[in-house]
Amino acid sequence: MNKISRKFFLDCGANEGQGFLQFVKMVKITSETEVHSFEPNPYCKIDEFKLKLLAKDFGITPNVKFHRTAILNQDGVCSIVVSKDINKKNGEGTAVHGIKNVNTTNHLALEGVEL
Repeated sequence: MNKISRKFFLDCGANEGQGFLQFVKMVKITSETEVHSFEPNPYCKIDEFKLKLLAKDFGITPNVKFHRTAILNQDGVCSIVVSKDINKKNGEGTAVHGIKNVNTTNHLALEGVEL
């Protein structure tokens, strides 16, 4: 029986692509790697195209999928507070709330206002 093997790289909190680039430099990501990169902060200037360009500089073309969202390991709603300063690339704070314990119609967190 033939064994099917796939290589994945999951980047949860891609920021500006630093983690991805470090793994490319260490030859842990190759053209055969399926990459899923997640970054919910809209001020982080990272996307699928930029990640592919970073990899191309090292002669590889991995299958990259970029997701402008957060990834959770539990059920609930994630509030992510980002700074109004577009030069600040880190989150001001995050919290995961059970679905019953959060008002999902309050979008103040998206505007840099703490809940």
